[in-house]
Amino acid sequence: MRLAFILSFAANIILTVVTLVMLPDRIAMHFGADGLANGWGPNYVNALIMTGTEVLLFATFYFSPQITVLFPANLINLPNKDYWLLPENRAETQVKILRSMYRYGVVFFLFFFVIGLLVLKANLSDPVAIDLTLFYTAMGLFLGYTGWWIIRFYREFRRPAATFKEGVKG
Repeated sequence: MRLAFILSFAANIILTVVTLVMLPDRIAMHFGADGLANGWGPNYVNALIMTGTEVLLFATFYFSPQITVLFPANLINLPNKDYWLLPENRAETQVKILRSMYRYGVVFFLFFFVIGLLVLKANLSDPVAIDLTLFYTAMGLFLGYTGWWIIRFYREFRRPAATFKEGVKG
């Protein structure tokens, strides 16, 4: 999953560079509910915003597991953290967070890639308009996955049943 995560991030960076090279100096950066462009700006600003956002999110997803070691438990928001952040459980917690962040990161960067392609295609069309059917489909799939991912994350960080029977506190 790590490779898919890195490749999906790299694909977005490549798409940003392709967009920078292929499009004119002034491009549509925002679209209205009708799909028509309603916000314009310099191509290089779009590239800077996209690259900055992608790098920031990559670092957030990539370094999330290290946070469980670097920060005290009271600064970490995690389901059942009283159990999962015990010293003897932190290694397993880091692995679970790592896998979860990689999975979500791949889907997030795939969604970002689709949006990037739609913006590229829109800026190459006349009139400049985004394909709303594909946009709403991608958005719906992404939001649906996000909901499923949240449920799975909470289930992943349930307390093991044995801790209730043994009276483990934390």
